[in-house]
Amino acid sequence: MENRKPFPGEPKEIVLIPDIPYTYKVDVDVCDLPVSGGKPRKRCRVTVDFLPGDIEEMKGRGMSEEEILAHYDAYLYDLVRASLVSEWTCVSGREEVLDIVRKGAFRV
Repeated sequence: MENRKPFPGEPKEIVLIPDIPYTYKVDVDVCDLPVSGGKPRKRCRVTVDFLPGDIEEMKGRGMSEEEILAHYDAYLYDLVRASLVSEWTCVSGREEVLDIVRKGAFRV
């Protein structure tokens, strides 16, 4: 199936491509899906930080691991939306980014 341009007001379809993670952050390329095949076009790069102090503060407020990951999922969405100045939907890559956060934030 060939991708099509979104209608005005329709969320953009985005691919998230995480870079090699650092200890407490990961840089993520935000790419458009090409309309007629080809490689995704890079729109911007965002950084998701998951510092130990932030994680401990959320745990101190009684947040569970699932709630903390939901917080980072919402943070990622808002960060990309602010960069694109548009609503968006993730076609691929979101779970990979959240898996990096999970492994980095909850290491034993």
